[in-house]
Amino acid sequence: MIKFYTVLPDNDHLGGARQATKVSIALQEIGEPFETIDLDRRKVVRPKDSWYREINPNGRVPAIDDNGFVLWECAAILEYLVESRESARSLLPGDLKQRATIRKWMIWESSTLTPDLITICALATTQDPEALASPDLEAMVLAAGGASYLLIGGNKDKPAWEQAARMWNWDLHVLEQGLGEREYFGETFCIADIALGVVVPIAFLCGMSVKPFPKLSRWIRRLGQRKSFQRTSSFMNHIEVATAKNLL
Repeated sequence: MIKFYTVLPDNDHLGGARQATKVSIALQEIGEPFETIDLDRRKVVRPKDSWYREINPNGRVPAIDDNGFVLWECAAILEYLVESRESARSLLPGDLKQRATIRKWMIWESSTLTPDLITICALATTQDPEALASPDLEAMVLAAGGASYLLIGGNKDKPAWEQAARMWNWDLHVLEQGLGEREYFGETFCIADIALGVVVPIAFLCGMSVKPFPKLSRWIRRLGQRKSFQRTSSFMNHIEVATAKNLL
């Protein structure tokens, strides 16, 4: 049985490890039995002398142990699952061009979308505090490596925020165009939908709307109908924020 190392929302000051939910969603989608090992972020994951650093030297989650084979990094874990489990093959279709397209979205999520999200979340803390949906947003930014953005002050706040918002909205435009008339980012539901579907709704905490992007909005609602996403409390909490603030 796969051991899945993560940080669950209960008793965690950041509300759980959102990146790790990509792996838990994938494991649920393919019906793979797994053991969830809930770690304390401060006492186990971060300390340099922790036993967990032998699992992941970066001091981050997720990581898995598949009968002695240890692997960390979300994208690598997702690809390993679809390559090693017959039940997961539908999450990365066999056609060469389809697989390349799905991998393109996976790479773009980590190289462009997530860095832009970190910028948005960081600069949101320099705006109206009452506009933020999560009191832990600044802590999330620090955990994601966005500390430098929190140093922006004075008259740089508003222009920086506006530029970050333009970048994020362009990312949403790219997703809208990429989705086209399909229901998912693959010909069927795939690992790219998992990776993108975990990241995009986080921006709801910063008041960012997807209403100008109807195809993307329908895609997010479609994900919310899948049991694996419904069991992911952080995703559902972000959807609740979006619904309450009319962002979806």
